[in-house]
Amino acid sequence: MTQTRLFTITGWLLNAAMIVCAFGGVILGFVLVIATVMGTGLWTPPEVVKQLEGVRAGYVMMIVGLACLAGMILLALAILVFLAIQQIVGSAISGDPFVVENADRLSRIGWLVVAIYGVQFAMGVAMGVLVPPQLKDNLKFGGFGLDFSPLGLLAILLVFVLAQIFRHGSEMRAELEGTV
Repeated sequence: MTQTRLFTITGWLLNAAMIVCAFGGVILGFVLVIATVMGTGLWTPPEVVKQLEGVRAGYVMMIVGLACLAGMILLALAILVFLAIQQIVGSAISGDPFVVENADRLSRIGWLVVAIYGVQFAMGVAMGVLVPPQLKDNLKFGGFGLDFSPLGLLAILLVFVLAQIFRHGSEMRAELEGTV
């Protein structure tokens, strides 16, 4: 009973996380459209022009657009991770979590997390190169950077190790069923 409740709550949380990611992606899409319109010069608020300190509005809006696009990619990757976790939870609810499909899902999760770190790293490098010095103090790209997280590396390794454990467990069970 407690296990079923835990899986139900986990399913709700995963659904909520996917909804939040999708909503965030829509918002970033709107910001991307606004940045494109502002970058073309069709409409740029005077207060934005004032803060640019001699840098073309189109250049700044290109940087904002690139950050929004990267954010949308990160949110899409996160949704894929949540979907894979949801499938694993679904197989656990059905009573059979140690199957090859879950090993494959865990491997996919590991690679998706590697991709998330890769996008963050690439954006950190791009922002370091693209953002002019006079704007670096005014523009904050909180999710992007060259920060290395040992905990993130540990999480990635753990997911890949769990994938192999699930794969080995399913193979052992298949061998055991074949001998009985």
